[in-house]
Amino acid sequence: MNKQTKILLSILGVVVVGALVFASTNSEMFQGKTRNRGDMPPVDVNSPFINSNITKADFYRLIAVELRNYNGNNNIDPLSNYKNCFLDTKGIPDEGYICYMASKGYVPNYTPAIGKFNPSFSINRAEAMQIFWNAYHEIKDPVVIQSNSKLAYKDISANKYYIYIQESASVGIITSPTPFNNDSFFPDIPLTNGRAQEMIKNLMNVVK
Repeated sequence: MNKQTKILLSILGVVVVGALVFASTNSEMFQGKTRNRGDMPPVDVNSPFINSNITKADFYRLIAVELRNYNGNNNIDPLSNYKNCFLDTKGIPDEGYICYMASKGYVPNYTPAIGKFNPSFSINRAEAMQIFWNAYHEIKDPVVIQSNSKLAYKDISANKYYIYIQESASVGIITSPTPFNNDSFFPDIPLTNGRAQEMIKNLMNVVK
């Protein structure tokens, strides 16, 4: 291989590495970009992604992004401040978001640095509603929970997260299935990506 060929290959290598770094940086910016409250991207109802189960890592990241955007924390409280909160989240792309949420009390039974988060696991609808309701209370002034005397859904009364489902339906975080219409919520099934996006948009709309 002559000297000119070696030089060309070296230049090509630099270009490729630069392109990869640029793509990675822009991907990270997209995940944490500032946007208007409730301004979620349009949902393609025919996309397989929409009907797939959301992972815990993705769900906590989406909530964290909205909370941080709303509170204006992105510039004054960098995600790099939040790390080493779980044994199985060290070094993963969403570690900062997960640890931020843990520090705010959103992760049940959280013990710093020694527990597992299981970031690739799904989260069921009922568990998600506790997080949504806590996010609502973080943004809004704390209020006493006052349940509607009528059940929002006919299958939630025996669920331990009942009050969070009931109240989230009352304020408009849950709009589908239609609450207070004798429908079922199916609290124990996994939350899908599409339904998570829908509820996050509803959450940010009701706190405007």
